[in-house]
Amino acid sequence: MSSINNNAWLVVFNFYEKITPAYNYPSFLAGWRQLGKFVDTLDHYVGTQLQKNTNPNERFPYVNFAIFQGSDHKVMDDFINPGPELMAALIDAHGPPGHQVNFPGGYKEVATFDGLPIAPDLPPKLKSYFLMACFRPTDDGTADIESFEHTWQDSTGAAFLKKNNTPDLHVGNIGLYRLFTPPGPPYMSFPYVIRCELNASQEGEMYAANQLLEQFKQVPVPHGFHRENAAIYRIDPDNVLMSPINHWD
Repeated sequence: MSSINNNAWLVVFNFYEKITPAYNYPSFLAGWRQLGKFVDTLDHYVGTQLQKNTNPNERFPYVNFAIFQGSDHKVMDDFINPGPELMAALIDAHGPPGHQVNFPGGYKEVATFDGLPIAPDLPPKLKSYFLMACFRPTDDGTADIESFEHTWQDSTGAAFLKKNNTPDLHVGNIGLYRLFTPPGPPYMSFPYVIRCELNASQEGEMYAANQLLEQFKQVPVPHGFHRENAAIYRIDPDNVLMSPINHWD
């Protein structure tokens, strides 16, 4: 499985599907930045990178990749028992429930393809692309979780990505992230996410990456699972927020 012991860092992925601006803000990004000011005050927060989908027609136009430190109970509390200040900040930035649609979750980096930790993945890699895919067990109860994790390089398609390393497109390390916060309502988080770094040459920049993505989407998923999202993202340099209190280095 190429398991790793990367317990020092916790990852929060938040996949944004509907980005209607909150009532007090002219745009989704304006509300997101305002929420970032509140998150700055959390003592376990390290930094966040908002990543934009390279294809505006895909399901999730943005995904947030945030890093926290310490034990997972603080992030768990943020999801299960958010305090009144956090709730007010969320409603202010995102609007009331249903105004925006997003899929947040707290994750642990449980394996990487190269056996080397990725999180916190700082400083931000502004020249890289990131192929992300989400996986969820089907509702029929046939998913073999243990086998999925043990063979994750094949079951998620990570091995396929690695085999398609080319001069035009370097396939970097790939991480497997397992959800540890509640999977059910109201969050509906994805139980597993993979994140693969891609470095493209100038000549073959998006053509090679998009070709790989379309081929990846055809890779079979194990019985009992389905892939809900596969897309390529790039960090928005104007929307990288780092904690003024905690440091990653």
